[in-house]
Amino acid sequence: MPKISEEKLKAKRDHIIACAFKVFSEKGYDATTMDDIVKLSGVSKGGIYHYFPSKEDVFFDIAEIQLAKRQALIAELASKSDFETFLKVYIKTVIKALDDETEVMNAKFSFEFWSIVTRAPKLQQYAQRRFAGFYKDLEQVFSDGVDGAKSLDVSAIGYVLIATIDGIIHTHAVMGIKASDAVIEYYTKAMINMVKNN
Repeated sequence: MPKISEEKLKAKRDHIIACAFKVFSEKGYDATTMDDIVKLSGVSKGGIYHYFPSKEDVFFDIAEIQLAKRQALIAELASKSDFETFLKVYIKTVIKALDDETEVMNAKFSFEFWSIVTRAPKLQQYAQRRFAGFYKDLEQVFSDGVDGAKSLDVSAIGYVLIATIDGIIHTHAVMGIKASDAVIEYYTKAMINMVKNN
């Protein structure tokens, strides 16, 4: 029997992840079964388990992909802008992206991730490491880009940014109450003023 190329293996794995992402976003983690993923993907149960030993494993792979996307956005914006421009573009990009249905699914998946974390100590440790990585990236942006950064409580600023932007995303994506341009503008100004006046 001929060996499957690495490219084909990756394509199949990516297909499984895309289907699992859709199911998790629509049904939630607890209600999703491996059979649901098998059905949507068209891959046999044995084939699914070849790539992912459990539902938890595929869920975490999706979470890692989501985190990598957010980190890539931060790195790209931070490399070519001062902190004010970074905040303006980052906030607008993250919130405006919710006009796209795939990004709404991303947001729903993210909140599903955080909700299951509260019920599993093992997952809490993973989530805390995930949060710490994202947090560190934001801290670096402020430390590198703000005059007098040494006097800033960068940890507090990063915490406030993450917590509040996630709140806006939740309200927009999960509750269906969209953030208007005025809300985005006001929020951005508030964040910039917090950093400048710290």
